[in-house]
Amino acid sequence: MNWLPFALLVVATIGAETSGKLIINHLPKIKALFVMYFFSALFIFLFWIIFDKTLFSIKDFLLIGFGLAFLNYIGVQCNWSAYKISMSRTSLFLPLSSLFAALLFFAFLQEYKYLNLLTFFGFVLHLVALWFFRIGQAEEEKEKYNNFNKWLLLVVVLIATDVLVTFFMKLLSFDVSRTHFLLFWYLGTFFYFSLTLPFKKEEKPAVYKPKLFFLV
Repeated sequence: MNWLPFALLVVATIGAETSGKLIINHLPKIKALFVMYFFSALFIFLFWIIFDKTLFSIKDFLLIGFGLAFLNYIGVQCNWSAYKISMSRTSLFLPLSSLFAALLFFAFLQEYKYLNLLTFFGFVLHLVALWFFRIGQAEEEKEKYNNFNKWLLLVVVLIATDVLVTFFMKLLSFDVSRTHFLLFWYLGTFFYFSLTLPFKKEEKPAVYKPKLFFLV
């Protein structure tokens, strides 16, 4: 098994999580996400123009660019807001989306053959970790999250959108190239943020650091 893609994913995730809290605390949400998806869409568009140039299906473009991208548009805002409330708690619950997505793979894509004792143990271990995290909260720590219900709603929506996106990403991976998927994904999400930006008035964070837009 080639572990390099997995290792790169772990490194990229750690880097994104580490810088994410810094960005979230010091930049307005919609503007920062608009900038991020603008450059992501630009880079993948240039990659497609220079290296790929293959034609794409209008049906795939509509499904991914408007359907899945809209789910991502909702999910990424929930992610941002949930991280702002509690990054540690949100990060611990996020793997639940992969767990539920795996259950869909087992049920609808016949991938139950990959389910073994070690995988099952991993699922159980994560659920146990969530339980201990919950019961280990001190009362004074709970008071810190007086907007717990808001956080919980954000995480539920985030996990639901992530599960749907992951499932359809797997389903479409059989017929849609990686370049086309990323092209539609980033262009579509950028399109939704470009519609939102002119109408969304956001207050600047208490400590506003515009230079962090370069990090985005």
